[in-house]
Amino acid sequence: MVKYKKIRDWAKHNLQLHLIDSTTMISIGNPISAAMEIELAGMSDEISIKARLIATTLTYAGFGSVVSRLRDLWRKGFKITDATKERIQFIHDTVYLTAFNSVFSPIFYYVSGSRDLKEITIATVAAAGLSLSLGGVAGYAIDGFRDLTGIKECNRKSYPGIIRRQSSKVKKGLAALVVAGSLGITAGIYGLTSDNETINENNKAALVQEINYNNSRNGSLDRRVYD
Repeated sequence: MVKYKKIRDWAKHNLQLHLIDSTTMISIGNPISAAMEIELAGMSDEISIKARLIATTLTYAGFGSVVSRLRDLWRKGFKITDATKERIQFIHDTVYLTAFNSVFSPIFYYVSGSRDLKEITIATVAAAGLSLSLGGVAGYAIDGFRDLTGIKECNRKSYPGIIRRQSSKVKKGLAALVVAGSLGITAGIYGLTSDNETINENNKAALVQEINYNNSRNGSLDRRVYD
């Protein structure tokens, strides 16, 4: 009975850890990736949204745990702890996520439906570049979110004491606020893109109408001259 309880508690803890880590990565990654795919790589909304849906599905299906657990092993292998200097922790998280994204991004975008080599290359380079600038932030977010949700206390020196001292209810409220904000920002990015596409289509239609009008007018003038 005791052994069964230990197995059940272990499974429950790991499931919670997987869900929390996955939600963290999605909340951080989706808004930034959506903007990058559309603005830098020139992907259509359709492909970008499909990429985000696939990324979310894969993350919750287990890929999120692969990323976070490999990070834990990476940190353990290099003897990185919460007590390690923040600069060192940021550097290691940056190197780890950059290497990871460089390997998996081309495969991911191909599966998402992109067949344009230039588009895939730009998106992959952008993802790697993003990891160089935000890899440390993403790693910090994982540690912070684990603390907010009560999975694992964050003892990093830079972690704000005012947050660490909050009640479990307040911390979980902050975590929910971050997730809601991420969803809102991502939706807003696609909303702005759709508006721009509508404006471009309206401008195109107006331009065609103006050209047709001018052609018709010029044709009438030509007939008058020849007559």
